Amino acid sequence: MNLILLELKCFTTTAKLALETGAPVVPVGLASDKFWPKEKGVPRLTERIFISVGDPLHIKGDPANADDIKRAMATIVDAIKRELAVARAAREAKGAPGWSSPQSSR
Repeated sequence: MNLILLELKCFTTTAKLALETGAPVVPVGLASDKFWPKEKGVPRLTERIFISVGDPLHIKGDPANADDIKRAMATIVDAIKRELAVARAAREAKGAPGWSSPQSSR
């Protein structure tokens, strides 16, 4: 399956699940010091990983309504992009003070 189609299916499924159950979605961004190919799997413990965890998203709407699903997907993707930007900024700063422990974009 094409990676873009897989990502789209994941976001669609996440949006539908959040709409159906009312469960919050927690956006997370990950960045690594090194290139991290998908076939590599979990990075070695010697590699630095920067993680940014955002506030839970409480998605509201009708899981049977295509517009609500698209809106939920956009909200989730935007939140993940924000957290990814925070994690990448920390990586670029090479773990500036305050990044030795989990941080958030809050």
